[in-house]
Amino acid sequence: MTDPARKPLKKDQAYQTIRQLLLDADDPEVIYSERFLAAELEMGLAPVRSAVERLRSEGIVEMIPKSGVRIPQITYREVMDFFEVRMLLEPFIAGRLAGQVRPVQAKALKALIADQRRAATTGDTLEYHRLDLAFHSTLAEMYGNREMVHALSQMRDKMYRLSKYIHRTHPDRLATNVEQHEKVVLAILDGSCAEARQAMETHLQWGRDVNIAPADRR
Repeated sequence: MTDPARKPLKKDQAYQTIRQLLLDADDPEVIYSERFLAAELEMGLAPVRSAVERLRSEGIVEMIPKSGVRIPQITYREVMDFFEVRMLLEPFIAGRLAGQVRPVQAKALKALIADQRRAATTGDTLEYHRLDLAFHSTLAEMYGNREMVHALSQMRDKMYRLSKYIHRTHPDRLATNVEQHEKVVLAILDGSCAEARQAMETHLQWGRDVNIAPADRR
């Protein structure tokens, strides 16, 4: 007998699918009607409407009267606030990890860098994008402060959108990105707290400046 608790509700399936569809959209200006989403997901309107309302309440989508929903643009102020919070947390995490990672963790970090370098070399921006997010979340999880992990996870959607924009529109910057990640890892493995903090801070400042450059502003 199938355990009903293990079967995801249609509204939850709709939520996850619509959320990912909108986050992955190449053009954030596209407006999606509920009928289009229902047809795309091959679901009824009820679970789609429930999912859309949940996404709206979480601030992930904005409603366009008589049209549908879309991902709201990220403003200059939001970018600055987003990176300010990350620059308080992530350099601290990198510094505290310096000289403290176990051999198996060091191996995992080196493997991440190798995978990122491979994706950067081949120009696989989608794979690099996934690995970029994995790099930052892995460091936070290795440090183990659950409140910090939670705080960063709360910003994951915005992190996803901003890094996806950089990777998709500037694939030439992937090499720079992976070099910065490698400097963070090397400083951590060398046990240099100050260098690890500085390397992460430099990396985040670079990401912030790329996102607020006048030619790149959304």
